[in-house]
Amino acid sequence: MQLRLETFRKSDPSQPSVELGLTILEFAEPEIRLLEELEQQLQQSSEDALLHDISPDVINLEPPAGCGELKECQLRLVHEGDLDATHVHLVARQASDDSLIYTNTVMVRMLTA
Repeated sequence: MQLRLETFRKSDPSQPSVELGLTILEFAEPEIRLLEELEQQLQQSSEDALLHDISPDVINLEPPAGCGELKECQLRLVHEGDLDATHVHLVARQASDDSLIYTNTVMVRMLTA
């Protein structure tokens, strides 16, 4: 399954994020099952969020043009109990200057349905 998610850079915590364009994330069947397992793990815990390290070699990851190389790539899952929904998005660092890079979220159940 391929997702195209709006991507942002935050270079300075005191400044607003800058829109960069679309990141393409492509999940194969094993990664979708992993998302289901991570969602269950998060729901059974007392935590609101869970971070899972990913490798661009495992999940096809194409950041927007001009973004440059990414490091410390993670999937961040956030469970919203009042909605009974878990959302996932990419969180990473820009290799050139350590800026925070992140995407919009998508509901896990949309990927696993």
